[in-house]
Amino acid sequence: MFENGIIRADPLSHKPIDLWKKYLKQGRVVEPAKTLRLNTPIHENKVRFVCISDTHEKLGEMLHMIPDGDVLIHAGDFTNYGDLAEVIKFNQEIG
Repeated sequence: MFENGIIRADPLSHKPIDLWKKYLKQGRVVEPAKTLRLNTPIHENKVRFVCISDTHEKLGEMLHMIPDGDVLIHAGDFTNYGDLAEVIKFNQEIG
């Protein structure tokens, strides 16, 4: 819900199952995002989001492949088992 430059929470946001059913009935389709080439210049007046996931304790091996950006989003599964040692290792690598 976006109007006049303001994003408003859906009135059903506190009932996620009902909210999901509402949107499912509307038949909403999300268009795929257009990805940028890795060599696209970074502009000062734009924000570049980089999203990664499923690194499963292999982040150190992948760091050289992650493009530069302003915001890094890790969408999950950065450990194998969720052990504290795995979380500490991830934090040290991503630092």
